[in-house]
Amino acid sequence: MNQISSAIQKGGPYPHDLVRRALEADLRWRDPDGYAELHGRVSRHLFDQVRLSSESGTLPAVGAFMYVYRDDQHMADYNSWQQGEVRLTACAPADHPQLLELATFVEGPQSATLARHWLERQPQAFRVCRTTRDGRIVGFSAWLRLSGHAETATDPVAEAAWRHTRATTALRNGEHLAIVRFSVTSPEYPKMSPVEDLHQWRSLAEVARADKSLTWTYIVVRAADFWTPYLTNLGPQPLTERPHAGPTTCAMFATDWRVKPLWAWAEQKNRLLLALISGASSAAPEVEEAAAGEVFAVLSRPEFDHAVRDALRTLDQPGELVRNPLCHSRLAAGCGLSLPEVVRRAAEDLRHLRGGERFHRALTATCLGRGRPTQQAVAARLGLPFSTYRRHLTQGIIQLCDALWRQEMYGTDPTGHPWSH
Repeated sequence: MNQISSAIQKGGPYPHDLVRRALEADLRWRDPDGYAELHGRVSRHLFDQVRLSSESGTLPAVGAFMYVYRDDQHMADYNSWQQGEVRLTACAPADHPQLLELATFVEGPQSATLARHWLERQPQAFRVCRTTRDGRIVGFSAWLRLSGHAETATDPVAEAAWRHTRATTALRNGEHLAIVRFSVTSPEYPKMSPVEDLHQWRSLAEVARADKSLTWTYIVVRAADFWTPYLTNLGPQPLTERPHAGPTTCAMFATDWRVKPLWAWAEQKNRLLLALISGASSAAPEVEEAAAGEVFAVLSRPEFDHAVRDALRTLDQPGELVRNPLCHSRLAAGCGLSLPEVVRRAAEDLRHLRGGERFHRALTATCLGRGRPTQQAVAARLGLPFSTYRRHLTQGIIQLCDALWRQEMYGTDPTGHPWSH
C-alpha cells in the first residue's frame, strides 16, 4: 500500500516498463492501424499539454511528450528519462558566482566572461539545475532573446547567429530570435543524464510557449560530433560557421519557426515514427501530409500589404487567389482557415474599432460582396460623396492590413487546429 500511495503522489500509478512494452507490442501486432491512431491522439494531447500547462508544469509535460517517441533510436540514445534527481529553477543573483565558477571549470574563463556578460543583461534568461536532495547547482542554461544587432557585439556566438539570420530570412519589426546558450553540466554527470534532459526539454518548452514573434532558434553545442546525429534528426539544420568562444569551437543548429512552426514539426515527427511500425497503413495516423510538411512563406511588411491588396481584388477568383503568397503564410495555412475566411473575419472585426463601422461598410461593399461594382456605384449606394467614400475605403484597407499583420506576427486565439502554435 505504501508503494501505491507513493506512486499516486508522484503523478498516479503506472505499469512497469516491461508490462507497458508488452501491452504496446500486442496492440501493435493485433491492430497496427488502431495503434497508429491511438499513438497520434496521445501525441497531440500531450503536445497540447506542453502548450497550455502552467510554467511549473511545462517541463513534466515536455518529458511526457518526448517519452512517446522513446522508440525512436535517437530519442532512446540521447535522453536518460531519469527524473527526480534534479530540478530546474529560476536563477537568483546569489547563484551568479556559482554559475560563473561552473562555467570556468567546464568551458574555460572566456566562456565564463561571456556568461557574466549575459547575466548582467538578461538574468531572466538563465535557469539552474539543482539537486533535489541538497539544492546544489549542477548545471545551467540560458535562453537568450535578441531583437537587435547591438546586443550581439560582445559574444561571437550571438554574432554568428545574427549574421545567419540576416543572410537568410531577416527579422521583421517586432520579431526576435533565441539562442540556446551555455548548456553547462557538471562533470560529475555523464553526457546522458537528468541534467542534459532538462537542458533539452527546456528548449522545447520555450518554443512551445513562445508567441509568433519568435523566429529563429539557435542551439549551441561544444561536442558537435556527439550531438549532430540527434539534433539533425530532430530537425534543426547545422550552420557551416563554427564560432570560437576563446579556445572552444561551438557548433550551431538553426530552425526558422516561421517556415515550419512547432505543431507542423510535431506532426511530421509523429508520422515519421509511425512509418516505422510494420503493417500500419499510411492513412492510419489521420494526419494530413500537406499540413505536416507545410513550409510557410515569410513576407516583409511591404510584401505582406501588397499581397493583402491583391487578395481583396481576387477573393472571388480562386484561380488567381491560389497564387497569392498569403495562402502559404502562417496567416492562413498556419491556422486551418482559407484565405477568404481569414480576410472576412478580420474585416468584420474592424467594426469594433473607433470609427470602424465606416471602414467596414466601405471595404465590404467594395471588395467582399458579390461582383465587382465600380467605386462610383458603391459610393452612390452608400449615399456618400465620392471623396468621403474613398477616404473610408483607404482607411479600411490600411486597418485591415494592420489587423492581418498582427495575426501573422503574434497570432490570435486558437482556431481549432489541434497543434496550433
